[in-house]
Amino acid sequence: MSDVFGKRLGQYILLEQLGEGGMAKVYNALDSRAERNVAIKVILPSKRSSQVFLQQFEQEAKSLANLIHTNIVKVLNYGVEDGQPYLVMEFVPGGTLKEAMERPIAWQTAAAILAPIARALEYVHRQQIIHQDVKPSNILLDDDFRPMLSDFGIVKMLDSKNENNTPSAIGVGVGTPDYMPPEQGMGKDVDFRADIYSLGLVYYEMVTGKKPFAADTPMAAVIRHITDELPLPSSIDKKIPKFVESAMLRAIQKDPEDRYPSMGSFADVLELLALGKDAPAREVFKLSQKKRRKIQPKWLLTLLIPVVLGISFVAYWYWTGRETGQPTSSALQPTASDVVQRQATELATTSPPATEAVILQPTKPAAEFGEPAGSDQAPGVTLLGTPLDRPSSSQFREIARWGTGGINVVRWSPDGKLIALGTTSGIFLHDSGSKELVRFINTTYDVIEMTFNPDGSLILAGSLDGQVKAWQIENGELAQDFDDSGSSSAVTTISYSSNGRNLAIGYEDGYIYYYPADQTKPLMSIWQPSSVQALAISTDNRFLYVSNGENKIIIWDIAFKKVDSELTSSVPVNKFDMSQNGQFLLSAGNGNAAYLWDLMEGRVVSSFSNLGASVMDLEFSNNDELVVIGLSNGTIKVFAKPTSTDYSKAQNPLAIMEGFTDTTRSVAFSPDLGMVAAGNWKDGLKIWNTSTGKEVFILAGHMGAIDMNYFSPNGVWLVTAHEDGIVRVWEVNNAQEAYHFEAYLPRGLPFSPDNRFLTIIGKSEKKYDPDIIQIVELSSGKIVAELPDFQPGSLVQFTDDSKVLVTGDDHAANLWDVSTWEQLDAHGGMNAGCGQYFTSQNELLTVVYDTGVLFSYDEKVRELCSKKPEGATLVYYFESSHIVYYVLGDGRVWDWNFRSADVANIRFSAPYPFPDDIFLAADQDSGWYASVSNGKLFIQNMHPGKLHLTIETQDDYRYRVAFSPNQKMMALGSQYGSIHIWVMP
Repeated sequence: MSDVFGKRLGQYILLEQLGEGGMAKVYNALDSRAERNVAIKVILPSKRSSQVFLQQFEQEAKSLANLIHTNIVKVLNYGVEDGQPYLVMEFVPGGTLKEAMERPIAWQTAAAILAPIARALEYVHRQQIIHQDVKPSNILLDDDFRPMLSDFGIVKMLDSKNENNTPSAIGVGVGTPDYMPPEQGMGKDVDFRADIYSLGLVYYEMVTGKKPFAADTPMAAVIRHITDELPLPSSIDKKIPKFVESAMLRAIQKDPEDRYPSMGSFADVLELLALGKDAPAREVFKLSQKKRRKIQPKWLLTLLIPVVLGISFVAYWYWTGRETGQPTSSALQPTASDVVQRQATELATTSPPATEAVILQPTKPAAEFGEPAGSDQAPGVTLLGTPLDRPSSSQFREIARWGTGGINVVRWSPDGKLIALGTTSGIFLHDSGSKELVRFINTTYDVIEMTFNPDGSLILAGSLDGQVKAWQIENGELAQDFDDSGSSSAVTTISYSSNGRNLAIGYEDGYIYYYPADQTKPLMSIWQPSSVQALAISTDNRFLYVSNGENKIIIWDIAFKKVDSELTSSVPVNKFDMSQNGQFLLSAGNGNAAYLWDLMEGRVVSSFSNLGASVMDLEFSNNDELVVIGLSNGTIKVFAKPTSTDYSKAQNPLAIMEGFTDTTRSVAFSPDLGMVAAGNWKDGLKIWNTSTGKEVFILAGHMGAIDMNYFSPNGVWLVTAHEDGIVRVWEVNNAQEAYHFEAYLPRGLPFSPDNRFLTIIGKSEKKYDPDIIQIVELSSGKIVAELPDFQPGSLVQFTDDSKVLVTGDDHAANLWDVSTWEQLDAHGGMNAGCGQYFTSQNELLTVVYDTGVLFSYDEKVRELCSKKPEGATLVYYFESSHIVYYVLGDGRVWDWNFRSADVANIRFSAPYPFPDDIFLAADQDSGWYASVSNGKLFIQNMHPGKLHLTIETQDDYRYRVAFSPNQKMMALGSQYGSIHIWVMP
């Protein structure tokens, strides 16, 4: 049957030959009744000569057909046509494990791959069947990368009907020399432990990259299995842990009695190893060292060689020509070589639950906690307007999040009923009609990418550290956690297939993961050296379109896991959107133009040029007739998608939306095309009429970046100053804004100790006049006094009894009587390193130093004023402990008790230029302080033994910190205008 195409075998139409072995040929065929592809194993004529053979074939085929396991290639049918026996199997359109083993695979990944195969073999053994030919080429990988055990071509039935030890009718009773256990090579009876040995060798080879008993001839390989000592895996790779080596060696013992007692025991060990760094080494050692014996000594060679030679010559005819055919398409040969190490990770399985669990990676926490460690941080934070619930806590815990934060992504739900905002604070779902907030989803991370699934039942969001999760729209509950990718880099793009059955996720580190929509384990992965900027799944679900910021769009064939073709661009492609019908692509790079591609022709057919700024986001309308483009200057433009007759013409916008004062982050058409929604960090959400370009909605409550924040001494009030010139005063317990002013906050302590007044600074109406000190009565929100002559950078602080307000610095200061708001008669100035100010009777009233105000002068204060390291900036003084904190010239924070270091040795050529970005806040009485290092925010206490908090995202959020130790609270104000309230231990 050299030319087999179109030939029939019963109801099966042969299409192509897939492989040929010593006993059979394997064909890809079409089942004419079921209309599906199958793999057919046809026994060669020389192997089916007797009636006994045909009876044995039917018996074995019937047994194989009864095997039903998710990790076993199923036998669908069997029969005899004109004396020609054949076996019909499930067709697996994927590669083999052998193809993925071009280089060593991490031991934990290899264990995750083989654990489901071990479970499949455990199941087979319970059916009293031995495989007897376990090897990498007999482990197939289907389209979702599930490992599948195949080719039971030399199975042995363990019942009484096969006691005559005749060779199997489906295959031959020998096996493959590279993976053959000694007892099988010697012609002895074998049991399930033969499969344990072979699978152990597969694991050995995957991890080390070596076959331990490789030889030039099959005969020599068999002899080596029997006589040679196994090279220790650690002699090949010293990084292999001892407990992993022990697990391998137990399986590959020459004496079957010394191997694992069952395949289930080996599977248990593999599942533990698949836990990787969390694998319990002691437990693995215990399981793998039980009943171990020494490997048989080499003197047995003399006794064994005659036996081996006899058996080897009998089987030589089989081995020399054997390359067992597999039910897998030969066209898929290159599948496993793209990204072996990463691909191997994804092969971990949809088999037993224990195996699934071992490949889950822990979710990266939003914050790390110091000893005694832990966090009872719960996902249920409250929003503005919800009174605070402040239970006592032994840990740091975020309890409230006020404000939408910076908007990164705007999406309409497929039915148009919801507008979703993916922000730095989470996901906000608004009713598209009333614009009221319907639901808040606390993602626990900054949402930088987001999409609805096609039927609108789920919303997915990606983070800066590689997390991707899906929540149910109906109730906001977590539905899926796509944490198996292993990537910890930023999620750059999420795309569903048009039918909603598959999902692709792209990452900044160049990885792409392709999932079935109802699973959280990837079917495949792709790695590229450049960051994934955009991707889309073709409407026929065959291809992935990917851009990496280079001058091309790469098209990957999903089935074959390889590049199909490339679209060449004259400019880099950083972003694109695919039309709903899949025919067009709208792309943009770093310039001020966007480009329309016809994917049927594979080229750019038109452009939207001279846009006026760089393209930040773009989208086709639902009917593919319009495009919207958001620009870096805050402008949004809507165009008609040109028809073929207008490709060469200049494209003029149908509408131009102005209104953002900062970069547009995201744009989206409403499904009915009537509106365009857009969002950014500074201005929040705005919606325009598509036809007229008129603004129809602005989301209230969006706040500018927070520059300063303070709690009142009793914790009842919180004040925040924003970069847009607004000072907001909050009623903390009610989580409501009490009032706001066009003003800014001074340095120092603006609240009076008796909690009656707040000091803010109002801008002077005249350009060159000093700003005005404004005194706010907290109970009423009224400005009760305005005090002149505030100098930029001055400190403010009330005396402890709240009777005097001090404003100024170490060179000049004013003192005000709080009862009348009249200026007191005082004099003074710089003296001994600090500002000292006296009454008219020369009584010392106050001392002003670099960052604070004191109302006493003693030896400690004198030392504070006189000792200042060169190039260091004083940022805080804990008076009771006589400890100062400096920001050094290299940006480090240094605490000093005036005794532990020689000031002369602490010198920097220049102070750090922005010390307020390094040391953020402190509280005198409790000892808490906040500082920044290496992009992390540290909340610490100067007193030893206190719990501390580390927040990883300071570079992104740029928090400002306020402490309220009496209420055990702190407030973090972000550059996105959001306020995060935490309880403290």
